[in-house]
Amino acid sequence: MKEDVKLVVIIVTAIATLFRSGLGENSVFADRYKIHSLTMVLLIYISLVDLFYSRINKKWIFMAVMIMITGSMYLVSYIEGKQKLGFSKNILVWRMNQWLDQNYNLMADPFQNQANAIMTRALTSGLYNLPYQLINIPDKKYSPSIVPPDLCNRESKKPFESEFNIIAIGPKLSPFLVRIEGMIYGQESVLSGKPEPIHVILSSNKGMYIFTAHSQEHLKKSIHYRQAMTNNGLLALIPFNKLEDNVYRIGLCYKDGAVFTNHLIIKQNHQFKHVVK
Repeated sequence: MKEDVKLVVIIVTAIATLFRSGLGENSVFADRYKIHSLTMVLLIYISLVDLFYSRINKKWIFMAVMIMITGSMYLVSYIEGKQKLGFSKNILVWRMNQWLDQNYNLMADPFQNQANAIMTRALTSGLYNLPYQLINIPDKKYSPSIVPPDLCNRESKKPFESEFNIIAIGPKLSPFLVRIEGMIYGQESVLSGKPEPIHVILSSNKGMYIFTAHSQEHLKKSIHYRQAMTNNGLLALIPFNKLEDNVYRIGLCYKDGAVFTNHLIIKQNHQFKHVVK
């Protein structure tokens, strides 16, 4: 009776393993099935040893072989899993860097809009900080600083409406990058293939910095996108470590007209602070 029960266990386990894997080796060793497959193999080994060698004094030999085989299978799974984990990490880091520069491509397809909103709000609220050690922004990706005397030196006669968010990247006490992403609303669309450039102004009592923002290709992914309006996207990557200590008022310059906002960036002793008055 005991042997019959063991034989049934072996048959049921073997059938379950085969059908769970779809009769394919690749499915058996798929990441989501490895633990189940190896556990079932282990149960089969134990049942076979107990069924056929329970009366043999040297059954420990078969137990040792079982442990070696199972350990080898787990080792193969570990090596393969470690390689896949490293590959996934590289993809995740690459996508994070691309999101900083393009506001797109978080690892959340097809829910990019929701993922973008969650990431932006988590960073702006301080609930989450990006692992800055893994951030790699080439110098050419930073927003270029320009110094023409006649650019953005007058306020716009028709103030435009805008929204944007500000994220500091780097150590909490001394970030190296400030990311400004947002929209200008209500302006007429540019018919040519090249959109009108948008400049970000940092104005202080000692002068001003002017940075040319990138235009956004994926406008609808932004949390500032508005339906039934013309959206002109901007994304500026500003090298915070190159700014002098001061209090800067943020302004946006579009079509040579500047509009200053109630957002202030404060740099003091390499520390960053964002204030809204």
